[in-house]
Amino acid sequence: EFVSLASSCMHGETDPRCLLQILRLLNKIQQVMSPLFAPSGNGLSSVSAADQMELDATEGEVVIATFPSIEIFDAVAPYYPVQFTPPKNDPHGITRDMLQSALMAVLCERGALYKSSSNPLVIREKQHDDGREEEKETMIMLAARMFLERLEPPKSSDYDPPSHGAESDVDDKLNAVRDLSYLLLLPPLSSSSSSQWKFSSNVARVTPAFFSELSSSMARVHEEAVSSDEKSLASAIRKFSSSLARTLEPVTAAIVNRVESR
Repeated sequence: EFVSLASSCMHGETDPRCLLQILRLLNKIQQVMSPLFAPSGNGLSSVSAADQMELDATEGEVVIATFPSIEIFDAVAPYYPVQFTPPKNDPHGITRDMLQSALMAVLCERGALYKSSSNPLVIREKQHDDGREEEKETMIMLAARMFLERLEPPKSSDYDPPSHGAESDVDDKLNAVRDLSYLLLLPPLSSSSSSQWKFSSNVARVTPAFFSELSSSMARVHEEAVSSDEKSLASAIRKFSSSLARTLEPVTAAIVNRVESR
C-alpha cells in the first residue's frame, strides 16, 4: 500500500522539484523493498510466508503478494523521455539531466539487488495450456519494450520524436540506443560486499523472446541508417549489439551447462 501511495503521487505532477523527490523516493523503495518479494530457493519470498500470504475467503485460494512494479511503471512511464527546460534564473538548479537520470534509475531498478537463488539466468515466459507463451511483466521488461518502441516505433502508431531538444529523428533513436545500453549493459550499483548477493546485469532478467525481437529491430534500424548515410546511428547500433553479445556469452554458456548437467 505504501508503494502504491508513493506511485500515485506521480500522477499529474508537473513541479520539477516534486518530480525529482518522488523519483528518488521510488528508486529507494525499489532498492529496499523489491528484493524482499523475490522468490527464494523454496519458492517463497524473503518475506515470511505468514506476512506474504492472504487467504481469499470466497475462493479459498492463497494469494502471494508481489512487489507492485507495474504500478510504479505506469506512474513514471508518461514522463519518458523527460521534456523539461529550466526557466531562466531558476533558483532551484534542477536540470533535465537530473530528472532524466532519476527517471532512468527507476525504470532500470538501479541499485536493487536480488539474492543469487532468486535471480534466474533468464526469465522464462509463462506457458498456457494451448502452447501460448505469456511474457512476465516486470519493470525491466516494460522499460525494455518502451525503449525499443522509441527506437523503432510501430508502423500503426502516430509517434513523433519528442521535442525536448533532440534535433532530429536520428537523435531520438540514438537516445533510445543509449537508454537500452543503460538498461541492459550496466551492472547494478551496490555498496554491499555480502556474498549472499549476486551482482548481475539486467540482461539476465529479459526473456529470450524479447532478445529475438530486439535483434530484428536493431538489424532493420541499422540497415535504414546505413542506406540513409546516418553513420552515427549505425555505429551506435553496432557498438551496442557487440557489447550485448559479449554480455550474453556467459549467460548462454551457463544455460547450456545447466541443460547438459540434467
